[in-house]
Amino acid sequence: MRNFFVLAILMISGLCANSAFALESKLSDLSWMVGQWQCKADSAEFEEHWMRASGDSMIGMGREVKDGKLAFHEYLRLEGRDDGIYYIAQPFGKIVTEYKLTKATPSVMLFENPDHDFPKKIEYSLQKDGSIFVTGSGDAADKDKEFRYHLMKMNLRASTDKALRTEKAEKTAVSEKTSKADPINRADKSDKEDNVDKAVKADKSDKSDKTDMSDKTKTNTKGKAKSGRFMNPIKSVNQLLF
Repeated sequence: MRNFFVLAILMISGLCANSAFALESKLSDLSWMVGQWQCKADSAEFEEHWMRASGDSMIGMGREVKDGKLAFHEYLRLEGRDDGIYYIAQPFGKIVTEYKLTKATPSVMLFENPDHDFPKKIEYSLQKDGSIFVTGSGDAADKDKEFRYHLMKMNLRASTDKALRTEKAEKTAVSEKTSKADPINRADKSDKEDNVDKAVKADKSDKSDKTDMSDKTKTNTKGKAKSGRFMNPIKSVNQLLF
């Protein structure tokens, strides 16, 4: 029983602390929402832009493009008042709906309007990687009715896309360079093979010439021997006589 009372006190204390934090929150606490955000899914693209806090307000706007056509847009405003911070949405620039900040932590901001049809709650949740989840939902009876965007800083996405494009371009350049180098290598290889063939042929030719010269030398020697024996009768007679 005692543990139950302790737990109840802790829960009430937590709720009071959270409520106090929400009421004492300033627009400067929402500085992590400032910037240009983007979400892409299939053929749809959603953007949300928030200006820095100034004059007790943060001005924003959202736009959704689907299949190359404008599907949705709204004007947004965060406004600091005496009784707290309000999230003001104006879809298509028409009817204005106000949501009051009811929960605030260093990474979560929940705005509510229980009298609105849908959404009754809009929550911005900062993730560890710096991205933001934006969730819109109804009350307990509308659990299945919800929208959710996973927003990333556009400059971060642009840097990532640029890095991917650079890597792809480098791979393409290397591939093209290799492709262009192949014919040259093949031509160079062919020239080397031709040079080797020519060298072999030249070597064979040289050997053939040497062989021919050797044969001619032998023939001339034999010829000389024969002519010495038959054309020098004195030597032949002397050899016969002595």
